[in-house]
This record gives sequence, C-alpha cells and structure tokens, in this order.
Amino acid sequence: MINIATPSHPDDSSGCCCCRRNQVRPEPRRHRDRPTVKNTAENELLSTKEFAARAHLPETMVQQLRRTGRLAYNKIGRRVLIPASEIERLKAESFRPARRPLQHRDY
Repeated sequence: MINIATPSHPDDSSGCCCCRRNQVRPEPRRHRDRPTVKNTAENELLSTKEFAARAHLPETMVQQLRRTGRLAYNKIGRRVLIPASEIERLKAESFRPARRPLQHRDY
C-alpha cells in the first residue's frame, strides 16, 4: 500500500482549493446597482423609421444620407440606430440664409 502524505496548508489564501472555498466573496453587483442613464435627446438612439418621422424626411432620404456619410449612425447587429441629436445638426447644416431681402416692387 502506498502512503500519500497530505501537503501542508499554506498560510495565504492562494493555497489549495479548500482554503479558497472558505474565503469571503464580495456580493455580486445587481442591475439596480448600475447608474441610471436618463433618456435625453443627446443620447437617445432612433431607428431609421423613427428618425425619418421626427425629421419630417422620407426613409429613403435618411438611408441615402447614411450611405453618403452625411449622417452619423451606430450599427448593432442588424439594427441601424441614429442619434436624435443628428436632427438638429442636419437642420443647422442645411440652413441657407437669403441672399438679399425681398423688395416690394411698385408697378
């Protein structure tokens, strides 16, 4: 018969599995511990359809703006999400002031 000697337990907690099993583990984080993010216009993500409705544009125009790189977007899997803040940027970009004020003509 073979006599197997048991190893001595080290003093630190990085020792054998029975020592690690007795360690006190921290509580796991729950979803309620996460900081809440308020859904504001700056961080709100819209689908192409929602963006088109809010910007009063056809969906095909939104898709064309996205393809040409004039519209920022995020792609998560198959979903295309556009930040709501892009509506204001797009409006500011496309604004053109009048060249000269209209004058009334007397005939």
